[in-house]
Amino acid sequence: MHCLRSLPLMFFAVVSAGAMTACNEAPVGLNCYIGNINAGEGEAFISSPALDCQSRVCLHQPDQANGVDDAKETDMCTNYCDSSEDCVRHPQSECKTGFACMIPVVVGDFCCQKMCVCKDYIVVPDEGFTTPAACDPTGPSECCNLPGRDACGLHPGGGGGGGVDAMP
Repeated sequence: MHCLRSLPLMFFAVVSAGAMTACNEAPVGLNCYIGNINAGEGEAFISSPALDCQSRVCLHQPDQANGVDDAKETDMCTNYCDSSEDCVRHPQSECKTGFACMIPVVVGDFCCQKMCVCKDYIVVPDEGFTTPAACDPTGPSECCNLPGRDACGLHPGGGGGGGVDAMP
């Protein structure tokens, strides 16, 4: 009889643990708002903290696939990734073709960090994305997120821990 009393408690614990795990995956693709940033035409830029994103990271990706740069359609919540499989699309995302894991910016706090980018706005090379030359840790890059350069930033990944980055 004692075992039957603890059954609802065990069920609640298992369901709660599953829900907490699911919440830790910050889905990508919801619209976010960066504001009026004076970046050059055709430049990607990142803003953080973005309170309208679960990951707190908002990416403006210019439309490289169609030649149109419409900030209303291209500011989307993003997240860090190691592969495209890490990019969990939010069910309400306007991104139709899914997400690719790539390096959107090579300067600033988020330089050389792989992030989820909507494939509606980029051209995905047949051979996949290559690491930009600016992200070569043996090169002259000033990016603090590269291996061996932890000392140049304030947060664990390098950089300064927030702000807006633009792709040159």
